[in-house]
Amino acid sequence: MNSNKSRRYSRENLEAYASRVGLELSEAGRHVRYEAANNNERLPRWQLSDGRHQNSIRGYATLAEVAEALDRKAATLG
Repeated sequence: MNSNKSRRYSRENLEAYASRVGLELSEAGRHVRYEAANNNERLPRWQLSDGRHQNSIRGYATLAEVAEALDRKAATLG
C-alpha cells in the first residue's frame, strides 16, 4: 500500500490487506482500550491481531496508522 499521508483509507480495503498478511482488522475491543487507558495512551479505535492469541492484539487510533502497520508487516514477509 502507498504510505501517502493524503490517501484516504477504507476499512474494507484494509481488512482485505490485513487478511493477505495473516491478520484481522476490527474495532478496538475492551482489552486493548483498557491497556491503553492504563498506560495513559490515547484510546484506540481499531485493532489488528492474528485472531488466535490475546497477546497479538495491537491498537491503533486511525486507519492511516493501521495501514502503516500493515505495510511494515508486509515488508517483513518479503
